[in-house]
Amino acid sequence: MTIESGLVRGLQLRPNKMVSEQGSRKGIFGILLCALLMASGGLIPGSLPIFDGKGYDDWCVKMDAILGFQEIDEIVKVGFKEPPKNADEEVKKTYKEMKKLDCKARVLLHQSVVAPIFQKISKVVTTKEV
Repeated sequence: MTIESGLVRGLQLRPNKMVSEQGSRKGIFGILLCALLMASGGLIPGSLPIFDGKGYDDWCVKMDAILGFQEIDEIVKVGFKEPPKNADEEVKKTYKEMKKLDCKARVLLHQSVVAPIFQKISKVVTTKEV
């Protein structure tokens, strides 16, 4: 099955129409990726790059792209702090959203390392600590 045929995992597409609307074939792949992400609940489908202790620099580049695409790279790089007990509702709401993004990032990181490395990183509370 090819993208040119317009069928990808049961998704019917009309490439010619998309090419004219997008102006190039690059638009097709963006639409396909979005469709696959929606079908998978928003996480990257297929296999993630797996870090096994070798090729760390390459793994970092790949994971940075994935985390950036998921719009969770900043939470990994910058982190977040728990608000004070007397914080207003807006601050608490922002904290809750940041914590959710952090959990999303941890899921991806946990899935992209081998078991011995997972055992080391599974005890951390936030992705910034990883």
